[in-house]
Amino acid sequence: MQDNPSAKLSPRQRQVLELIRQGKSNNEIAFALGIGLGTVKQHVVALFRKLKVTSRTKALTRPAAEERPAVHSPTNLSEDILLERRPCVVLSLALDTDNPNLQRALKRNVASIAQETGDIFISWRGAGCDLILGVDQVSETDCLRALHGAWKTAHAIHREEPTCRLKGAVATGLAVASMFRHGGWSGEVMASSAIALARNMATEAPSGSLLLDLAFLDLLRLCGADLAKPHRTQVPLDAPQILQWNCRENPVSFIGRETELARLTALLETSSPGPHVLFGPPGSGKTRICMEFAHRAHAGKRMVRLVRCLPPQAPASFLDTSSATVWNRDTFLLHLRSLPENELLILDDTHWLCERDRSHFRNLEPSGSKAMLFTDRGVRESAAPDSSPDEPAWGTEGQALHLEPLSTPRITDLVTEALASGPAPGTSSGPTIDSGRTKLIESITLLAAGNPRFALELARDALRTQGPAVSPDNLRHMPISILTMIRSRLDRLALDRRMLRIIAAFPEGIAIGELVRALGGPKDSLPGGIAKAQQYNVLAQEKSDHVRFAHPMVRHVVDHLGMES
Repeated sequence: MQDNPSAKLSPRQRQVLELIRQGKSNNEIAFALGIGLGTVKQHVVALFRKLKVTSRTKALTRPAAEERPAVHSPTNLSEDILLERRPCVVLSLALDTDNPNLQRALKRNVASIAQETGDIFISWRGAGCDLILGVDQVSETDCLRALHGAWKTAHAIHREEPTCRLKGAVATGLAVASMFRHGGWSGEVMASSAIALARNMATEAPSGSLLLDLAFLDLLRLCGADLAKPHRTQVPLDAPQILQWNCRENPVSFIGRETELARLTALLETSSPGPHVLFGPPGSGKTRICMEFAHRAHAGKRMVRLVRCLPPQAPASFLDTSSATVWNRDTFLLHLRSLPENELLILDDTHWLCERDRSHFRNLEPSGSKAMLFTDRGVRESAAPDSSPDEPAWGTEGQALHLEPLSTPRITDLVTEALASGPAPGTSSGPTIDSGRTKLIESITLLAAGNPRFALELARDALRTQGPAVSPDNLRHMPISILTMIRSRLDRLALDRRMLRIIAAFPEGIAIGELVRALGGPKDSLPGGIAKAQQYNVLAQEKSDHVRFAHPMVRHVVDHLGMES
């Protein structure tokens, strides 16, 4: 019998190996175990020697008899495949029955969903299974798809046996996955501690219920959805209607966008009827400006109709925020033609529209004096013909308003207000409270770099975890909401992961010549990748020979999710 190398590991080395399997970097392992970084490196070298491997990748995929992690083991990973931590949503479902027919029905239905969506299906040895979403390509709607998958499966099981009730759980977290250099899961490595969490929650869930972790609610907010208060962390599996769409989180004060609001008001009142467009990257505050404009317009007796576009998983495509009425496409277009001529229509979150509807509204001819305002994600530069859905070609420059980053003092005000509802993280009393909160505000302001959503998510997460953050590069915990926002956009753009990871290692940027040498590829292949990343405002080139990330949060996330070789 062949010796099992992992049996030779010391208890501490086993701890280090388990943290590597969870996707922890050396710094995070040192923090988790309370030991020095140099000591961690010594343990890593020792366990690599005992396992007879030369990298984290091979240590991850080395079979271990006494441990059975959810890992698909390759024989070898090519140079074009990288290990990466991925935001993921894990749906675990189980049955309280030994009926083999019902167990097969459960796994057959979940496996069918995985086949349709490209997600990962894992069967338990017992009466349960997992659906792992976000490994191949992260999406802001993974949380919604998990809910719908649970409800669809519960309905199918009920048809098989009305007296049998399903139970389950949804957990969010990070998965370690082997990814192709330009996107997509290679199918060789996948491991996540969120799987164990979801399974444990599922076994403890009451029959007929789905338990949710708290971070799941943050992901719902990104989609503009919420759950009724009695079901914030426990959802009935027979009531899809509890998912609410006519809700927005309580907004903080309208801070720092008075100038843009005035420009928007002038644009709508003095120029042609439209369509006009309010552009801004994800999290820049487009919805907040629209809400404030509508509020002030109603106070001034002006007729404004604020309509939200909803994700594909919603029961309809459009929601009238004032009446809570939802419309499908055809009904909304009929309603649009019947609007009074003096009523302003604001169509928010148009990035959720399919390309056909985006094209329709992009070329919509307004009738009479009716004004229309659309909000969309975008950059100042004109989009290319093959542009991503994040950068649509709307309107003309005279009819468009581009949101610039919020100023540093205003971001500071925003963070200060958001933190006002909780105690200073990591402090207890006296002057240390002010010092700890001041450092936290400075850290969040610097990392958010003008993006209000980033600032608010970091502030909320700080209140929840009570963790001090003395500098932007020392944030030990990143909220899953921000990781999902950024990773989903980078996945859609299919940029060179290896290139981004190398650049992310240099906060101030890197010379292109050094980047070429680090990549080790042909020199003529690099400019195209940089140009695409610049077009979508991921990278910025200050000099002809120097490139860096355009936003520090994107650099921080790429560096945070990357794994050492």
